Amino acid sequence: MRAMFTGPQPKILMLGVGEQGGCILDMLLKDGFHDIHIVDKNTARVTALTQQYGNAVRACTDAPDCLSGDHTDRFVKSYDAVIDSLPARFSWPYMQAAARTGTNMVSVSFLEEDFMSLDGTAAKNGSLIIPDAGAAPGLVGLMAAHGSALLDGADVIIEKLGALSARPTPPYFHANMWCTTDLMEEYIRQALVRVDGELKRVDPLQTIEREIIRGMGEEMESFITDGVRSQAQNLPAVKTFIERTLRIKGHLAFMKNLFHAGALSYNDITLPDGSTIKAYELLAKILDKQFGNLPAEDRFVMDITASKGSAASQRRVNIFYLMAYDHKNKIGALTKAVALTAYISLRLMLDGTITEKGVYPLERLGHRPHIYQAYINAHREAGARIDEESAV
Repeated sequence: MRAMFTGPQPKILMLGVGEQGGCILDMLLKDGFHDIHIVDKNTARVTALTQQYGNAVRACTDAPDCLSGDHTDRFVKSYDAVIDSLPARFSWPYMQAAARTGTNMVSVSFLEEDFMSLDGTAAKNGSLIIPDAGAAPGLVGLMAAHGSALLDGADVIIEKLGALSARPTPPYFHANMWCTTDLMEEYIRQALVRVDGELKRVDPLQTIEREIIRGMGEEMESFITDGVRSQAQNLPAVKTFIERTLRIKGHLAFMKNLFHAGALSYNDITLPDGSTIKAYELLAKILDKQFGNLPAEDRFVMDITASKGSAASQRRVNIFYLMAYDHKNKIGALTKAVALTAYISLRLMLDGTITEKGVYPLERLGHRPHIYQAYINAHREAGARIDEESAV
């Protein structure tokens, strides 16, 4: 069990206290943090949390425009650390502000922007930023780097992962466990991969394949998603680097039909009042309600293989991860995996275990055994099954 945090109390800013942010908040409070300031567009939820936890959790009344990105430098600088679990379209200004002001930050946002471009600014100003600090991207990168280090540099890394409904229901065969808008982007945002040393981008829904994953009874499919991201830059020796997201068979056919109908796209839709909205954002609003009516129980699985050498003399490391739905606390498997990874990132930052300055996604830390083991131990304590097999 982790010891309670006993250092000087940091002033922590939480951007977003939805399902994942709320889970991170609960972990912070249980670990002894009690100077937490929260921001969320759902003012009713903010009020409820401040009433529930008293002085330990406070609303950011000094930042009425914070979600718009106005005056972010001054606002962010007033905190010792920031945890960001906002939808991706809101997060970038805060990460830029953290880099400019020397403020430490952990983010689980599925950013499209190149956060490694902030590395020099963050290092110069003395901030440590851990982006993509969720499960995938995030923990998967930590594991990939660990596997590569065991091989003294992998040639190939294939990451297969996904949050899967424990009770898949047609026509969706899925239940959303995170921001629906960001989920929709998985299907249409061109995904970065490296194949035989060449970086390229592919259309996710053009890459569907059948899958068999150990311990998973259902027939599954996968498609390439934009999860390699900064791993391509930070693990440059890997010649072939691909992330494939897993889905129960039937779900991708449903999403592909929406794509062909034009509902799953970046096209602008003009509303009756004259305003415009992206088609995928409108679809997210519709599906958000539908997903909310589906069974919430999920499983989060990752199957990561790093290999080196030719087929005749290949060395290989495989890491398998499985988190189940927490029935006791009614916490989704993906939510738990994301929140725990973000929380451990903050904890290791605050207790001085991670001392680097700059932008450090988890693949930049996975080669360090004591840091890798801190994450693995925390996830195992939380109920995750983690198996590591080596043929080296």
